[in-house]
Amino acid sequence: MVKQLVQCRGLAKRVISALCCSLCMLLPSGAYAAGAPAQGEGYRGVGADAIYGNAARRFGHLEYVGFYASAQQHWEFTEELAPFTNLTWVSLYSADDIVARISAARDAGVKAVLSVQPHVFDRNFRKKPDYMASLAALQQRLLYEDLIDTVAMIYPVDEPLSHAASSNATSRRQMHAELAEINEAIAALFPGKPVGVILHYSEIFRDSFSIPEGYDWIGFDCYYSLWDCDGKPMTAYYSRLLDYMNPEQRLMAVPETWVRHRDFERRNLESRSMYEERKQRMVANLQKRLLHHYEIALSDPRFVAFIPFLWSMEEQLGQPENSGFGVDRFAENFPQGGEEFVESLLAIARQIKSGKYRYPSLKLGQTERHYFRPRNHYEGEILAVSENGLVSAWGRNTALPHKSLRMQTVVDVGGQAIYTSRRQRSFILDDGLPASWPWPSTLGVHGYRHKIPAPVWHQLRHPDASVTVRVFGDRAPLNRYLELVAPAR
Repeated sequence: MVKQLVQCRGLAKRVISALCCSLCMLLPSGAYAAGAPAQGEGYRGVGADAIYGNAARRFGHLEYVGFYASAQQHWEFTEELAPFTNLTWVSLYSADDIVARISAARDAGVKAVLSVQPHVFDRNFRKKPDYMASLAALQQRLLYEDLIDTVAMIYPVDEPLSHAASSNATSRRQMHAELAEINEAIAALFPGKPVGVILHYSEIFRDSFSIPEGYDWIGFDCYYSLWDCDGKPMTAYYSRLLDYMNPEQRLMAVPETWVRHRDFERRNLESRSMYEERKQRMVANLQKRLLHHYEIALSDPRFVAFIPFLWSMEEQLGQPENSGFGVDRFAENFPQGGEEFVESLLAIARQIKSGKYRYPSLKLGQTERHYFRPRNHYEGEILAVSENGLVSAWGRNTALPHKSLRMQTVVDVGGQAIYTSRRQRSFILDDGLPASWPWPSTLGVHGYRHKIPAPVWHQLRHPDASVTVRVFGDRAPLNRYLELVAPAR
């Protein structure tokens, strides 16, 4: 984040392991086209608790949306943004000011993130000696004003590890120790309130990286290409975080909704037409990043909040590298594409606030063009075919690993398909899946299950019978898919 802002602000339990997948290859859709295959019963009778069947169940984990620093110092956008958001970001020192901002949030019908950085850290990111007394006084005031229920999350400090690394007064090791103590105190004073952090991307792939103790909601910020955040895609950073998270912790998405002046300004020797074209590409790429981030957050049930950075921004005097403008100035600064970006952003916010989600369903070609962008590559495995004909599998696209795919079961006897199911999304989350299942260290829900109808299953005593699961890319051509094959019995 901008430093100035920081400072002031059963899948059946019994499986037949011999039936696991043995082969993956791309084939045309006519490979098993013979005959008139029957259509299956889908998920009927297959453990409803494990299935994310409709939008509310599948995407309802994404509960909060609100802009970073939306109610910080003299900035106050809570009421203005309340029709689109259900979260505002309060960062002030004075208890009176904090009470006023959280009261405004309550009156507007939104929750508040309470940033307590000015109460627990000094300007050199050292723990204040009296932080406990300051937190306790703040807690008592919020209790007295009956505002505790309006607080959705406590935020001790922004980008703690990178700030510790750049400070002469502390270190990453010391920051870890101090955060463990502070977060424990916050949990005691504000029981039931999640403690959150947004990490700087540069820390996440360090060999010594670990998530400081005591955090419940975790995110990261990186304001570069989807595919080139220090040479790695955004999804790799989320996967790295998941490697260090426990099952109770949740993710926050922090999409980029601001522009640095140094990137926006006209360059030396750049013609007017070239400058306008570059601005148009800039805002188009920002919109692709936004939609991509939204897909990521919708695709994984461990996401809880969508925190765009940011709505409005003032000049950062003395820090030209961090000076820029927020999305509130996109329409005026980007005559072509700026207004569309704002409309898209507010539509996403409304969806999350209302619980009426709409998945963007982007093709790879609709994402940001970049030389780091990989080709589509599909992988998967049939995990088991149970004794009663329940097929369990997974499949994913490694280029867009968060996206669910469409999968289809085909039963083949002697080279002829006798049964073909409908194509269905891969969004089964199953606690009984074996080690080859990519959960939990990858984004998305990639599992698939299908119950082969009993009349079909009972015919599969032929020695040449097989079960095939086809893996289709999201919105991919119907004649291109991955085939996973296993013996039927």
